[in-house]
Amino acid sequence: AGVPVVSFTASYKCLIGGGGYTGADGISFNFAPDLPAGTITEQGAGTGLTVAFETFLNGVTAPSLDVMVAGNQVATAILPNGIRTGSEWVDVVIQLNPNNSLTVTYDGAYVYSNLDLTAYGYIPAGGSQFGFGARTESFFDNHWVDNLSITTLTNAQPFVNSFAPQGRAVATTNTIDIVLTDY
Repeated sequence: AGVPVVSFTASYKCLIGGGGYTGADGISFNFAPDLPAGTITEQGAGTGLTVAFETFLNGVTAPSLDVMVAGNQVATAILPNGIRTGSEWVDVVIQLNPNNSLTVTYDGAYVYSNLDLTAYGYIPAGGSQFGFGARTESFFDNHWVDNLSITTLTNAQPFVNSFAPQGRAVATTNTIDIVLTDY
């Protein structure tokens, strides 16, 4: 109805790999009011928020998780263990918090924790949509998404600031730590 989504939590399983020699190029998660009805690449699209999972060194950094606001890269995190998982499904959580910060976990590791998007001019826009994009160019790779769940809020409420442990390496005897923030 045109009311801006001030926060969301997107969680899903992801499998990237099984392609050619090095695989390429990656996959993107996008949230913007002007996503195209057609192709979206691993670099994302629209004037909103993009989290790009870069698997191929076609620029300066890779493998990396890049955050983009209005098409401009505002943060880059190199993943030393890579993004390509071969045949392993991993957990991904992308969370826009009510205080306009972004938290991204990949395979149980915090890649970004409360990244302040206000500093980069991001403002949630009414009519925004979610979309995924991927590309491989002349190489080959699989980009799979499964068990997608997106929860949205249009008003600021308390939110889960962080939780741990996560990922494939969690032992059943670990304690669980959850930090709540009352916005």
